[in-house]
Amino acid sequence: MKKMLTFVLSIVLVIFVVIAFAPKRHLYNLAQHYMANEAIILSGERIHDGLLGLKITDANIYIKDILVGQLKEMTLTPFVFVNTFTCKEFESSKELRSLVPLSIEKASVRHWIGQPYKLFINANGSFGEAKGFLNLREKKVHLEIFSTPEFEKHIKTLAKKNEEGFYVYESSY
Repeated sequence: MKKMLTFVLSIVLVIFVVIAFAPKRHLYNLAQHYMANEAIILSGERIHDGLLGLKITDANIYIKDILVGQLKEMTLTPFVFVNTFTCKEFESSKELRSLVPLSIEKASVRHWIGQPYKLFINANGSFGEAKGFLNLREKKVHLEIFSTPEFEKHIKTLAKKNEEGFYVYESSY
């Protein structure tokens, strides 16, 4: 029993050391490289490397050279089996606000090693609440949006309302 406990604690310690000393800033640079291939650029951000994660603050998001919005805080937590990406306080740019007044209070994307080609998404903001997934293999997005009454006029052009009363957005990229 004592040998088993020592073995389990050793495994936990090794996993903690790998997470703590992993080059999280290099993972972020690699992610920026892949985002640049899709014409998504983060600029003006400040990077804070922590023990268990990476925190990025005050980033401007550009898609195809168009300012989409400003992101106040983004946290990346790379664990061995579950990776989490959390965004807080996103405001759309003035140009996009005239089309769709969008602000996100909190959004989280979770990746689980059991389903390596799916990213699970949960978000809430001025639009209401949304949950869904992004299938990386099939390049499909599926979101179920529980919209607020103020945002319903904007979402009708993007998503279809189903029988249960929420909107479903599906797209391929």
